[in-house]
Amino acid sequence: MGRKFAVAVGLLVVAAILGASVLREPIAAAASPFTNVIVGNDASNPVPVREQNTDANGNIRVHESSATALVATAQVSSGHSVDIDVSQYREIRFASSGFGCSGGTTAFFTVDAIEEGVHYRVMALQLCGGASGANDDFFEDLAANVIEVPGRTLRLQAGTGGSVNLAIFGRTN
Repeated sequence: MGRKFAVAVGLLVVAAILGASVLREPIAAAASPFTNVIVGNDASNPVPVREQNTDANGNIRVHESSATALVATAQVSSGHSVDIDVSQYREIRFASSGFGCSGGTTAFFTVDAIEEGVHYRVMALQLCGGASGANDDFFEDLAANVIEVPGRTLRLQAGTGGSVNLAIFGRTN
């Protein structure tokens, strides 16, 4: 058994000498087969990228997720209501080109959703302020409201002494 041990130790010593001298370069080459890779790229070594979503000319495609359309224009005046079908829209916005007040009364512009004959008030804005006349904040208040359509028809009304010119916009999606 001592002889076997001596032979094993001798082989290890010969392998170590050969590995350190004669076989040094082939072992080193086998130990590093990969090329160097820069992990932290900066401006001098940018990561090359290519846009995936392009057309045949290389232009980036744009996908519309929703579209805004003019649903209707209307003049809503005291004592008259206007019904607008908004069933194909998800959101409704209003813009006004002008409004008027007469008679010194307080008048509101109201929007009701009508579903199966039942009216649901979804917006009420003061249009006229009694003796003080027109509500100076009406345009801003109107533009700030977005109605997520709760019904299939919206009824627009102006209270006694008030009138308003409207553009109604709908957004699909």
